[in-house]
Formats: sequence, C-alpha cells, structure tokens
Amino acid sequence: MNLLDFYRQYPDEASCEEALRRFREHHGLFCSQCGGLRLSWNPSHKSWTCMDCKHEMQLRSGTVMQGSHLPVRDWFAAMFLLTATKRAISTKEIQRQIGRKRYQPVWEMVHKLRDVMGKRDGGYPLHGDMEVDEGFFSTETPEEQKDCPLKRGRGSQRKTSVLVMAESSLPKTPPAKKYSTPKSVGHIKMQVIDDFKASTITSKIKQGTDGNADVTTDGFSSYVSLEKNGVASSHHTVVTDDKRSVGKVLPWVHIVISNAKRSILDTYHDIKAEFLQLYLNEFCYKFNRRYFGCRLFDRLELCACSYRADFKHRIYFVCVIPGEHEVDLKMAAKVSGNKKCDLIPMKELLPLTGYIRGGCSPIGMKKHFPTYIHHTCKDFPFIYVSAGVRGLQVKLAPDDLIRVSQAEVCTLFADTEE
Repeated sequence: MNLLDFYRQYPDEASCEEALRRFREHHGLFCSQCGGLRLSWNPSHKSWTCMDCKHEMQLRSGTVMQGSHLPVRDWFAAMFLLTATKRAISTKEIQRQIGRKRYQPVWEMVHKLRDVMGKRDGGYPLHGDMEVDEGFFSTETPEEQKDCPLKRGRGSQRKTSVLVMAESSLPKTPPAKKYSTPKSVGHIKMQVIDDFKASTITSKIKQGTDGNADVTTDGFSSYVSLEKNGVASSHHTVVTDDKRSVGKVLPWVHIVISNAKRSILDTYHDIKAEFLQLYLNEFCYKFNRRYFGCRLFDRLELCACSYRADFKHRIYFVCVIPGEHEVDLKMAAKVSGNKKCDLIPMKELLPLTGYIRGGCSPIGMKKHFPTYIHHTCKDFPFIYVSAGVRGLQVKLAPDDLIRVSQAEVCTLFADTEE
C-alpha cells in the first residue's frame, strides 16, 4: 500500500473502524469468554455480543489498541509510516505526521506496535543452517551509574549485550552476480541478554530455534555445550585470529549487527537499554519481511489485531496546587491524557527529581516533566515555591512560574465556595 492508497482507503475515522471490524471478522473472531463463534455486531456500541453467553466484546478488545484513547486512524497511520520504508522512523516524526500535540501517547503507541512485532516473530523458530554470535550495542548510561568511572569492554555501562541468530546457507546454484558473501540469509532473531553465561545463551537459542539447526559459532566458551544439551543437531566452531576469515564464515550475523547499529544510531542517536529490545523487534520484523514490499502494512495490521502488547511504562508529570488543597487524581489523569494516575512512592522522589521530601520544586528537576498548575494561580500576585531545600522558598509571579516550568494551566481539584 502506498501513500495515495492509504488516504483513499482510510479517509476518516469511520472508515478505519469499519476496516478494523471487517478485518477481525475475516480473520476469525470468537468470544473471549466462552470461545463461541456466533457473534452479533452492535453498531451503536461498536461491539460484538456473543449469542451463547451474551458477553460483549469491544471493537478494540484483544488487539494492540485495547485500552488506548487514540483514534483507530492514528494507529493505522502509525502502522503505515512504520512499514512505508525499510529505514527506521522516529516517534517524533510520527507525532508530527499525524498531528498529535502530546508526545507520550504516540511514543507508547509505537512501542506497543514494536512489542507485537516481536511477538509475531517469536512464533517462527529458526531452522536449518544457522550463524550465532553476540553483539554489543551502545545505550544510555543508567542513571545510577552516571557518576561512576566508565568501564571498557564487555562490562561497560554504555554497552548492552545482544545475542544474534541468522539462518544462513549456501544456495544450491551459485548466484549470477558476485556478492560480498556467497551465503544467502533467511530469517533472523536478536535478543537482549543480561550476561554471556552458557545457561543464558543456551536458553535463548533453544527458544528461538526448532532444536534441529546446524549452528556455526566462534570459539566463545559459552557455545561449547550447544550440541550436548540438545539445542542443535550439530555445532561447528570457527577459531581464528583473522577477523576477515571470521567475516566469511559468519557473514550475516556481522552484517545484521552492523546494519542494526547504524539504523539505531542514524535515527535515534541514543536509547535506553530497557527499550533496546523493542527497537530490535522492529528491525528484525522488517528484515524478515524485506521482500513483502507494499504488503507489509497488511501484515502489520494482522499482527496488531492478533496480539495484545505487554508494554507498560510509567508516565511522570508534576501538579502544582495551593498548599491547603489536595490534587484530585481523576482530574489530574484527565488533563494529562491518562486513564488513571497515582502519587509516586516517597522513596522514588530523590532519584527521580533530585529533591528530598519537603523540598520538591516544580523548577530545576533532574529532567523536565510535563507540568500542570491549578487555574487559581492567576488570582495571586506572587507564588512561593520550594527552592529545593526545606525552609527555603522562591517568590515568583504566576506568569513567570508558568513560563519557567512550561506549565499548562488547568483544573486539578474541585473549587468550593466558602
């Protein structure tokens, strides 16, 4: 599907919802309660009702879109932008293209799509001749280790370990063109791992293969017991000091690692280790479907309708209210665009904001969080906020506080007339 086809097929929200309904019904829809197949569509509720147990299923239930407040058309547009090019696209660019004001919901939407990409690929084990090797991807230094001396090598705080597997075999007929490697590649898998222990690597390879693969690795000691543990039908080890010869025997894992690194560095520049697997999911999903062309959008649409995302992430924001009042959490959730919210545990205050209890201020935190200030701030000539330590205050005009904290004026509790 190209850009013109997308706008022609999905001109508005109603057409997207109708397409989602038809797509789900075409690919097999059943009751999530009893498993019944007799479902009746209720257009006024945008839901199906099971004729056997009377359970009601919403249009988005059981899909990656379940629980999201974003329009279905935004989800379709994000899926199209993710699949329209072989290169990666940043969430900021997707936000700009679909015209959303807030970044966080779009960021969560894209990560949920990357999550189900990984689930879809997880259903296809690798087989045949395989290359296995490890790679090290640059990620952000964890917050708690930023003040520590930077280590070198595998133990560096800025490196995250990734196990890479690739189906790689010699073609039956030699290619007409001369390529850098004579081997052809099938599907690939990339898994973030905590360590390089033999048990960890064996477990990941066992999960990602059918158990009958012919595995080729380098001389790393953690690969020694692959054949003995029944993970592979045969295991070949390449031991050499010449990096060029290793690249000829294990060409595709090195190509995949270098391409993934370049894609991440080119588009995102720097990412957190906790999200690296999601970016690798997207890279592998596109690589494994590199010949699908315009049909890739349809495949991702099927993937989005078949899986629910496990991705969850905390969103932090700041509420500024008069000292004698309490914030209404339901109102705070509504103005921030979330389903629900809660106060953070006190033990998280210092590492998150850099301030101690009794000295927390809406200005000067470790990083900027979305800030919301109650509308009665306009009624005061000056506002006193904490200066970061107990007993010390900063006197600011309301407009100055709004400007410095980049706050949005809204209602955070119910006003009562005295």
